[in-house]
Amino acid sequence: MITAENLSLQYRYAQTAFRNVSFCADVDQPLIVLGEKDAGKTSLWNAVAGCTTLLQGKILFDGAEKPVRERNICYLREGKNFFSLRSVRYNIEYPLKLRNQTKKPYRFLTDAMEKKKIFRLGKEERLAVLFERVYQRDADVLIWDNPFSAWEGEERKKVFDLYFPFLQEQIKKHTVLFATSSLYEAEKFRRKIVFMAYGFFLQEGTVDEIRSQPATLSLFRYFYPTVEIREKILTVGDIAPEEILHPVFYGNKVYYAEVDGKPFFYDYRSERYLFA
Repeated sequence: MITAENLSLQYRYAQTAFRNVSFCADVDQPLIVLGEKDAGKTSLWNAVAGCTTLLQGKILFDGAEKPVRERNICYLREGKNFFSLRSVRYNIEYPLKLRNQTKKPYRFLTDAMEKKKIFRLGKEERLAVLFERVYQRDADVLIWDNPFSAWEGEERKKVFDLYFPFLQEQIKKHTVLFATSSLYEAEKFRRKIVFMAYGFFLQEGTVDEIRSQPATLSLFRYFYPTVEIREKILTVGDIAPEEILHPVFYGNKVYYAEVDGKPFFYDYRSERYLFA
């Protein structure tokens, strides 16, 4: 189990990577983070893996803080985590030797691939090596950072669907943290997700729950990119005070949009969802 409490990370020149992020993940209770580029997903996973130093907050593994070497994390990103000039076999066996683990029969690779250098592999083969490393490792925590980002559109969906059964298997056995920029991938898990943007966790829920009531204007734009958003001045009779769903309401000016006859109102200054 991983419990993160009020995590914040700031880079040089006051650039904030993420702020006040808290979450809990366990076996069969994965943390699935959906967010566009520069949302803070990679920075968050780097902090969990111990690659960066937090500004504030703490991360507990099974209820205790642990040094990096004792965290037993397998952290994977598409195109990363390789010794590029070494063979496939070396990239599989070296992490196992460090942890005194024995190599199992290959699941995603063939013996013919063993001698190939990583830099000579195509993106499909590199992805197979990544997933083979997960399969071979006996890690407590598995972190995937947008592993299918090398593909786009329908091709990305096909590649994801190919590996999805394996992802489901690992969720049942390990604590899984999975970040993606693909709405299709997040929705396929059929679990609660967290939408991340600007270094914040903006909203938690199933994809359908978030889509039906986006908490912020940016979320609304993500799910309804073609819907027109207008500015509106609320007048007497538009809404009763007791119907306001969010306390941050700075005045009578709002952003207004309509989807299939359903109105959406967002505060003009805070861009928070008010009522519908």
